[in-house]
Amino acid sequence: MLWQQLFRRDAEKRASPPQHRRPHRARRDRAMKQQRQARIDHEIQRALAKIIDEDLKDPRLGFVTVVRAEITQDMKHCKVFVSIIGDRHVARQTMDALQSASRFLRGELGNAVELRYTPELTFVEDRTTERAIALHKTLERAKVIDE
Repeated sequence: MLWQQLFRRDAEKRASPPQHRRPHRARRDRAMKQQRQARIDHEIQRALAKIIDEDLKDPRLGFVTVVRAEITQDMKHCKVFVSIIGDRHVARQTMDALQSASRFLRGELGNAVELRYTPELTFVEDRTTERAIALHKTLERAKVIDE
């Protein structure tokens, strides 16, 4: 009777893989996906910056810097964060120009980057540089007042 119980336990252990190995594999797979996604984000950012600089000829376009790109996990949508130098009017015109050229940019991106799906592009204005400059000016004024 005892040997049957031991035999059954051994058979159950052999039938299912050890529980402690599954989370490590999942964590490693997730990390690999995140690394791949980060590489794709960087490649899209680089390619879009080049396309906007060299191929996009729109008079409404101001000085644009592609700060970063974030692609979704299914690789079908991409948020492109752009920094625009100029006042609010120039920024609004530039965002309108980028939005109207998004189909052209998507086609050029498909030629530049080899992916199964070329993601739909959504442009988002990144104003962190503006905020940093404003904060710096505020700190400078505070320093002058203290002296």
